[in-house]
Amino acid sequence: MRYTLTAPLLLSIFLLTAADTYAASIAVSPDKDNTIYAESDTLSNGGGTRFFAGENGLASVRRGLLRFNLAGVLDSRAAIDSVVLRLSVVQTHVTSVAVQLHRLLADWGEGTTVGIMGEGGGGKATPGSATWLQRFYLAPAALWTTPGGDFVASASASRPVGNIGTYTWRSPTMNGDVAFWLANPAQNFGWEVTGNEVSNSTAKAFGSRQNATLASRPLLTIYYSIPSAAGPLPPVVQLFPVHPNPFNPSAAIRYQLAVSQHVSITVYDATGRMVSVLVDTVMPAGTNEIVWHGDDARGAHVASGVYVVKLVTANAAPLTQKMVLLK
Repeated sequence: MRYTLTAPLLLSIFLLTAADTYAASIAVSPDKDNTIYAESDTLSNGGGTRFFAGENGLASVRRGLLRFNLAGVLDSRAAIDSVVLRLSVVQTHVTSVAVQLHRLLADWGEGTTVGIMGEGGGGKATPGSATWLQRFYLAPAALWTTPGGDFVASASASRPVGNIGTYTWRSPTMNGDVAFWLANPAQNFGWEVTGNEVSNSTAKAFGSRQNATLASRPLLTIYYSIPSAAGPLPPVVQLFPVHPNPFNPSAAIRYQLAVSQHVSITVYDATGRMVSVLVDTVMPAGTNEIVWHGDDARGAHVASGVYVVKLVTANAAPLTQKMVLLK
């Protein structure tokens, strides 16, 4: 595998010409999603690769739940300029229907259920999963006030959705939702995604955050401004210089995360060949450290030379540091 510094960026920052503000954008992945099924209070799909909105062929309604955690990801001083939600339809009848977003008013659980029949039939809810009647399955006093979810009746956004492909939602109300969540993180419950609930076979299947295809996963891009007087933006992810450098026999690789998220740390040699994967899992927020002992994926010691460590996360551009192994 050839190493490159031109991987697509999920985090981009750009300066405005105005002297008193600067603007930035950040792309955020959801931290949970799910589907609730009107025909049963024991069905859920929080661990599946897709979520559903609309009515299936048996006249049963499905609604999607989607939340983006902004705490520690977006600067609290930010003024929201605009937001864009990207969803990808991965299964559908050709019928074009309106798909709406409604701001949720109560918290809910994702759980680990994976549905049957292409996930459209749902699966047995695991403890803590959201269902049609319960925000957290089997939890005492954790019912929705209204079966099917507690949400603002007026839609934050609506757009027609047809065949398989990628669609985007944007509106001033969505901008207000994100601004509200930024100012009130304890009330950030996300959006409920609804479709046509009066006609058979109108349900749309959207790629979830667990979808194997990265481009099919939901993505919320937020454009915002911060007064320059407020100071520079805090980094979402930091990769500190390797220590010691040069090193022999081991090097400490320290990095900092604003929020808990999936992290990949890989070592490449000077030709771009992958040498070893050091981290490939969800790591907690804060400062973390991994030690590389100068060995490859098979545990064999590598030769002296220049190596590159690359850190990849969902909410920031890939970061790299060079290090030199001397023997």
